[in-house]
Amino acid sequence: MDTTIRNIDPFVYKKLKTKAAQEGISIGEAVTKAISEWLGLPKKKKKSIIEIKPEHFGKQYRNLSEEIDEVLYGHGIFLRIRRIRS
Repeated sequence: MDTTIRNIDPFVYKKLKTKAAQEGISIGEAVTKAISEWLGLPKKKKKSIIEIKPEHFGKQYRNLSEEIDEVLYGHGIFLRIRRIRS
């Protein structure tokens, strides 16, 4: 959201701008972080790819990846993949 904040102390703004640049974030991100901490909001945890759990869509979709490969890459690839896996 774009907004205008008035009456910020020039010294404080300069410090904010410097610290944001040092951390490689925008002034907007720095202000959001400061306000969130001031309000006591919980920090957003970044998820690692390792933490993402696979979705199970049921047995009818167990070969979906191979079937998509078959459509994209042509006849016979599905059979060759099966033989390699066996």
